[in-house]
Amino acid sequence: MTSQHLALFFKANLLLTGLLSLAFALFNSHYTPSALLFTAAALLSTAATLYLIYWLLLRAFFRLTRLAAVLLLLLFFLTDLLLMTDFAIYRIWNFHINGMVLNILFSPAAYDSLQMTGQAVVIVFIVIAVLAALLLLGLKRIARIPAQKALRVNRRLNRSFVPLLFLVIVGEKLTYAVANLHLDGNILERTKVVPLYQPLLMDDLLIGTFGMKKAQNDGISVNIKKITNIRYPLHPISVTHPKTPNIFIFGVDALRPDIVNDDNMPNMAAFKREAVDFERHYSGGNNTRFGFFSIFYGINSSYWFGFLNAKKGPVLFETLKKLGYQISIDSSVNTAWPEFRQTIFYDVQDAIKDDYNGTKTENDLATVAYFDDWLGKQEMDKPMFAFVWLDSVHSRAYDDAFRKYTPDQVSSQYLTATAEERTELFNMYKNAAYEVDDRFARFIAALKAKGLYDDAVIIVLSDHGQEFFEHDHYGHNSAYDREQVGTPLYIRVPGTAPKTVTRLTSHLDIAPTLMAMLGADNPTSDYAHGHDLFAQDYNRECAFVGNWNENAIICGKETFVISDVISKAFNNEIRDTETYKKIKLNDKKRMNEILIRSLEENRQFSR
Repeated sequence: MTSQHLALFFKANLLLTGLLSLAFALFNSHYTPSALLFTAAALLSTAATLYLIYWLLLRAFFRLTRLAAVLLLLLFFLTDLLLMTDFAIYRIWNFHINGMVLNILFSPAAYDSLQMTGQAVVIVFIVIAVLAALLLLGLKRIARIPAQKALRVNRRLNRSFVPLLFLVIVGEKLTYAVANLHLDGNILERTKVVPLYQPLLMDDLLIGTFGMKKAQNDGISVNIKKITNIRYPLHPISVTHPKTPNIFIFGVDALRPDIVNDDNMPNMAAFKREAVDFERHYSGGNNTRFGFFSIFYGINSSYWFGFLNAKKGPVLFETLKKLGYQISIDSSVNTAWPEFRQTIFYDVQDAIKDDYNGTKTENDLATVAYFDDWLGKQEMDKPMFAFVWLDSVHSRAYDDAFRKYTPDQVSSQYLTATAEERTELFNMYKNAAYEVDDRFARFIAALKAKGLYDDAVIIVLSDHGQEFFEHDHYGHNSAYDREQVGTPLYIRVPGTAPKTVTRLTSHLDIAPTLMAMLGADNPTSDYAHGHDLFAQDYNRECAFVGNWNENAIICGKETFVISDVISKAFNNEIRDTETYKKIKLNDKKRMNEILIRSLEENRQFSR
């Protein structure tokens, strides 16, 4: 065997891997011809790029033909086996191998939870055996080719096959770059099926050199070309016997439940005593984007990107509009970023008021004033839904008149804050909340002045919490402790006695609760991962919390933190929910059962 034989074996396996990769194109039947061509090119391009890396790493070993042959056999076997495994996982769960999947695959206890049949095990072993035999036979067959013939075949392939692959790679990358510039979801969405896909962005080159224009993604004017893999709701929403209570939601960015007390926020604390207080409530994310998503959709935040591309609003607003609600979305910060106009508020954009131009505190005050004015202009015989959102707590902004807690002077910025400044930072945060409490009092006063308070459903909530170095973190978006993901949830329902609920609840339950109040006939599983908080059979074992590259599943005393990044797949953590200290896992079978349920949820609304 010569290096020419190894080069032929290399090219033959590139072809095999490319053909196996093309199987991923079967995952979407809604192809236009251009989308199908791009998907096939992206699959082949990714395989070719991977093999180019292999070639650069192993070419030096080709002189040691026997060693190189063994290395290539092992490498190609593992590559194709992982590709087929990823195919099976994508077929089941609609996403590729990630940290959560690897955690299950490499845990012996997981296979009891997966309930693999004897037939499935046999099929797995057959696939492994066939793949190994195919590679061995292929290598032996190529080794029998005369050396001169192997040289000639390699040269012909280098003149034809290699340039063709190069054109495929360049063409695919250019297509993606242009599609990204034009926000062409028909192309961009296709990359989700391509394992290990790496996009190439060249906006500056396309704009500066070729004079192309970038689509402005403001969430309103851009008509993104899209074909989506989202299947939501599973069945059309039916409301046979509609109910139309007035619904008013007061939200505060980054509000922790522990500062809602008679000293810090007396007005909100008084309201809490009149409402149902969900004491162990958790957001669906540790940042605004995913926290909001979980509130209004009741769906795990892992779906955010799919809904963003689809520009698909929640069934909650669809139902409110069908029932004739007068709707107001009143936010002291712009709703174009994060992309709420493209997702949550896509169907109610004409109801949004978010163009305040003052300071944080001025905007909060103007937001409540606008809400008061809006109430006075509505028809009182028609139902109303209003969402009022204030932001100054998130920014620790307040006027001097509300400077109750001192010391509160600190010069550091968000990224440079230190634990030594905790007292000052936390006092600033509490002062901002103290001022927002005044805005909340105005919100309640407006409802009472219009005679709407007693008979309305009134909800107080936040998108996430805020940590001040209790567990060595500052702010949010960095951990899943109580300070970052615990939020207040107070719901006042006419005819429901005030009480404190100590069981675990989640933002995922808010949308299903509101849909039940509207009289929706569908089971909540048609449109959400949550449940009606007031249902007699309500029982939540765990709460799913999302982030950009990892997820957490909070279950009673344990919090499982699982990375979506493959390189961190084996750095998953088990933490004590109350102390957030790392602990050892005693019941691996239970953990894997929980992970598998989460995987099932994360494919529930995918095609």
